[in-house]
Amino acid sequence: MDPDPSTQPPVVESSNKDSRNLEQHSMAAATRNHGSSSNSETEGFGISAFSRFTSGFGSLLPNTGESSQGNATSTQSGVFESFTKGLVDSSRNAVKAMQVKARHVVSQNKRRYQEGGFDLDMAYVTENIIAMGFPAGDISSGLFGFFEGFYRNHMEEVIKFFETHHKGKYKVYNLCSERLYDASRFGGKVACFPFDDHNCPPLQLITSFCQSAYSWLKEDIQNVVVVHCKAGMGRTGLMICSLLLFLKFFPTAEEAIDYFNQKRCVDGKALVLPSQIRYVKYFERILTYFNGENQPERRCMLRGFRLHQCPYWIRPSITISNNSGVLFSTRKHPKTKDLMPEDFWIRAPKKKMVVFALPMELGLTELAGDFQIHFHDRQGDFYWFVNIHTLNMCLFAT
Repeated sequence: MDPDPSTQPPVVESSNKDSRNLEQHSMAAATRNHGSSSNSETEGFGISAFSRFTSGFGSLLPNTGESSQGNATSTQSGVFESFTKGLVDSSRNAVKAMQVKARHVVSQNKRRYQEGGFDLDMAYVTENIIAMGFPAGDISSGLFGFFEGFYRNHMEEVIKFFETHHKGKYKVYNLCSERLYDASRFGGKVACFPFDDHNCPPLQLITSFCQSAYSWLKEDIQNVVVVHCKAGMGRTGLMICSLLLFLKFFPTAEEAIDYFNQKRCVDGKALVLPSQIRYVKYFERILTYFNGENQPERRCMLRGFRLHQCPYWIRPSITISNNSGVLFSTRKHPKTKDLMPEDFWIRAPKKKMVVFALPMELGLTELAGDFQIHFHDRQGDFYWFVNIHTLNMCLFAT
């Protein structure tokens, strides 16, 4: 007898289904696990490969913090350098501006050469004759001369100018007795004809200067002579005006002096000292009457002289000297040192004149050539220069 199917428990069927389902779930899980494992291995391989690839560069790659710090330090250093450079440049510009201002103040009424970036106390009197102030700033001219470079022509700038415009064609004439410099700075082309500031040279020195300058100029049509004293006016003017007469640029001293004054100064007041003007006229006379040659020696004994347009109340003491030293002094001479000023000064108020006359011998000292008469007074000293050869009488007159 067959059993009733309804009484059969569906356990086996359920178990089989569950088994199949479980098996399917297990296979799916295994498949998922296998996929997960594969993904993990792949990810692990990628990470390991990247690590191995980059591990060798660890020492080469900069640390982020260190890089930032280095950049900051570099930036700070750059800012400091820029600030320092700007400060130095500003200081240099300020000093340069002060130098320019000082040089213009010192040059006063003198004409300056301001072309091609140059700014010099210098003027072309002619195309071949140049007047200028002292080239200072070089230690060879002494400590004071070195510091003078701050407000006078600086040696380096002067050299640069002549090497630019007259290379190998210039010769410098230094008239200063108080200051020299290394002649090699100008290639050895330096000649010295010294005499003191506000003084006059012996006439023979003027003649020698003119002959030297003429010899240089005639060697080459492009040659130039550069003449300077300290300011480039008085002594320089005396010598250049004499040279203009020697070269026959002008027939008279007055014309030469007027021409130089206009070329050298804006207001035409360069050569203004009466004694220096008188010496240019002396040289004109030598050229006119003696063909520029030395005159025959002439000697005189001092007896007296007159001062015109002079306050009648002055009673100065007198010192007469030449290049050799003091020749006569009313304060020291044994025949005059005990006399009162009234004993040898005679007043002539109506003629606006004071006469110095010795009350004794025909003369106290013999004079020849160039000499200086120096007057000493409580109100101030004054002096003038004279040359015996150019006087028409032995009674000296200014």
